[in-house]
Order: sequence, then C-alpha cells, then structure tokens
Amino acid sequence: MADCQIAGGKDCNVDLSYYNQCGVVAWGENYAATASAGTKEKAASRALFLCGEKTGKCKIYYADCSLPERVE
Repeated sequence: MADCQIAGGKDCNVDLSYYNQCGVVAWGENYAATASAGTKEKAASRALFLCGEKTGKCKIYYADCSLPERVE
C-alpha cells in the first residue's frame, strides 16, 4: 500500500483473496489488477492482461499460492 501511495496512486486498495490456488497482483503506471488461478503463470497472465487494459508498464508485484487442500 505504501508503494502505491508513494507512486502517486489515488485509490490504493488491494482486493485479492485466494483459496487452494494462486493469487497475483500486477501493478502498472497508475493501476493495479489482481487475479487468481490454479497456477502462478495463469494468474500472472490474467493479471497482466487486466492491468494492460487500463495502463502501461505493468509488472508482477506479488505472486503466491495457498497450500493445496485435499478434497475427499
């Protein structure tokens, strides 16, 4: 959040939750996009696409996966 504010972001909110999957935040010039998917690669691709629709120079800022849970 501090990085967003320092960079001049006006609406610095991150809305990301993920369960039994991966979550990614892509951050561009003045916009951040989030996505979740079964792999980091798929989530990153989606987040970069969404970010790129709103602004330029999008990069992955955060990527992580939750621990898998066994489904019986």
